[in-house]
Amino acid sequence: VLKADCDNLYKNHLSFLVIPSVLIAAYSPSQNVIDCAFKSEKFRFVDRLYACEIQNPDDFDNADMKIETIKGRHLRGKSNADVEAIFIRNKTMSQFPKDIGSLFPNIKLIAVENVQLEAINRGALETFPNLEYLFLSDNKIQAIDDGWLEKNPKIIFISVHGNPITEIHPNAFSNLFELTLMDLSGQQCR
Repeated sequence: VLKADCDNLYKNHLSFLVIPSVLIAAYSPSQNVIDCAFKSEKFRFVDRLYACEIQNPDDFDNADMKIETIKGRHLRGKSNADVEAIFIRNKTMSQFPKDIGSLFPNIKLIAVENVQLEAINRGALETFPNLEYLFLSDNKIQAIDDGWLEKNPKIIFISVHGNPITEIHPNAFSNLFELTLMDLSGQQCR
């Protein structure tokens, strides 16, 4: 009789330990989830693209955070492989989400505008080899470093309009042989 009670106690104790850890894991912010509103959108002069508008950019403040999951409902017949654009607009975000390109392999356009972004770290965009259009307007970027786009040779347009940029490294755009237009208006470069 004592052994049966101990077995029941052990089973109940074990389930008590397992259930809270599952609940904690399910709601832990370390899950690194991107909340996307998926849509088809024409953006400025770029043709209509299937896009993820990120709803939770303020969750990406940890530089070592790697995005692992995407939350959101795709339009009918679409998947992550169909996403060609990422929009992050009018929110707050200190840095670009790391490795998001591994979840969206066909990104052509990234628009990170009016989010108070202070820098694009070297390597932050390296998982976007098909990137053609980069809009970083109206942020707080002060410097553009060497090598920040070395893995993005297909870029044809960059806008950093409205940033307080004071310094651009001489080789910041040296590998962008397809670059045809760059908007640097509203700068204080020296």
